[in-house]
Amino acid sequence: MKSQDSSTHKEIKALAWGRPKIIVEDNNGNLFVVGHEYGTQLSATTSTGAAMGDKSGYELTFTAMEKELAPFYSGVIGTDFAITVGV
Repeated sequence: MKSQDSSTHKEIKALAWGRPKIIVEDNNGNLFVVGHEYGTQLSATTSTGAAMGDKSGYELTFTAMEKELAPFYSGVIGTDFAITVGV
């Protein structure tokens, strides 16, 4: 995320309190559900650069510990995917 502001900071904090499930698209257009069973854990860092071209923003890292590989997602993004996930 390229910039820092108060509203983005609050949204990231809210994400950190939950264990979100994330739909990821690979380079082949396949969709996967990361954290399908247990959710993901968020680790966030901020950085501010000294020079004009340096990054000033957030870096978010999501990790998941699952028993199985991330299942393919076969539903429509924006719907309740707990029902439509296929393995």
